[in-house]
Amino acid sequence: MSAPLLCLLFYLAGSIPFGVIFSRLGGKDIQSLGSGNTGAANVYRNLGFIYGLATFLTDFSKSYFPLSLYNLYHPHDRLIYCLALCCFLGHCFSVFLAFRGGKGVSVSMGILAFFSWYYALIFVVAYVFFLIILKISSLASLGSFLISTACIYFLPVKSDDKTLNIFIFSVILFILLLFMHGKNIRRLINRNELQI
Repeated sequence: MSAPLLCLLFYLAGSIPFGVIFSRLGGKDIQSLGSGNTGAANVYRNLGFIYGLATFLTDFSKSYFPLSLYNLYHPHDRLIYCLALCCFLGHCFSVFLAFRGGKGVSVSMGILAFFSWYYALIFVVAYVFFLIILKISSLASLGSFLISTACIYFLPVKSDDKTLNIFIFSVILFILLLFMHGKNIRRLINRNELQI
């Protein structure tokens, strides 16, 4: 299968709007509630824990499992970074939602877990810590991903070219996450950001 077709398939996988699907099952339109975001945090705020958890797990899975499946048949293929990026972009700019979507946190965590469960675990621990202390999901997400990215560089599982590639890719993802959280950052500066 050609690289462009694979990129399209991974983009489409990322585009599946699970937050919208679950919110409609709950009788609501998540795009008209709260921040209008289709991600797990907004679903949790407006529909509760079960719907939020379901959204997180499915958004996580739509990056983790396709990447794992591809890697099973094509290990050490550097195209994997491009495919991971396509998943992320599909989630944030879904073709099924007029190129709107989520902020990319759950999908990014799925990508991180694909590369290393060790760094994904660091993300989870940091996220829970920040969320308990700050009660602001956007700040907890950005802070946790920044810590995970720093750990890839300063506490690598292996010191090799693959780890360096993962670090560089994680930096790119973090920059994209900052871009996607632009409105949240402005609300944080104005001290009126939504709490969980």
